[in-house]
Amino acid sequence: DEYRKYIERDPALERRFQPVTVPEPTQDETIQILQGLAPKYEKHHQLRYQLEALEAAVKLASQYIADRYLPDKAIDVMDEAGSKVRQQLFQLSEDGESARERWAVSQELDQVKEQKKAAVAVERYDEAQRLKVREVELTERLDALKSAPGGQTATAGLLEELVALRAQMREAVVAE
Repeated sequence: DEYRKYIERDPALERRFQPVTVPEPTQDETIQILQGLAPKYEKHHQLRYQLEALEAAVKLASQYIADRYLPDKAIDVMDEAGSKVRQQLFQLSEDGESARERWAVSQELDQVKEQKKAAVAVERYDEAQRLKVREVELTERLDALKSAPGGQTATAGLLEELVALRAQMREAVVAE
């Protein structure tokens, strides 16, 4: 719209621009894009996305959201799922403390794994062994925290629920 309004009217200005068409990525490419973006959304929402949740986001967004294109609509579904999981976590846990603790343990576990790899790379095996023990402790603690009500994972079932809800909202708006 803005192109037609401002640039198309001015032939001199229009000559300086060349249209670039960007094809919509395939579903497989979109899954790869979501896998690249997932860590940022995981950090923001303080949760983990399962691979099948990302695949479901792409599939359901393609199937039910017609007015937008991939990967944008799949990213929105992934973001909404993260928001909903996060909201449910705080509703299920008392003031969100257990969710914060799970996130903190998860982050510490990731750091310990990276430190262990670095220690092995420079052949500091004593430190790597100490970090391995810490990794096992953190993994057990995280498993115990996750077994509590309100585990923090975005699943395909949740995404289906979100897309259905979004479709109902769209139908309600059209009906008005």
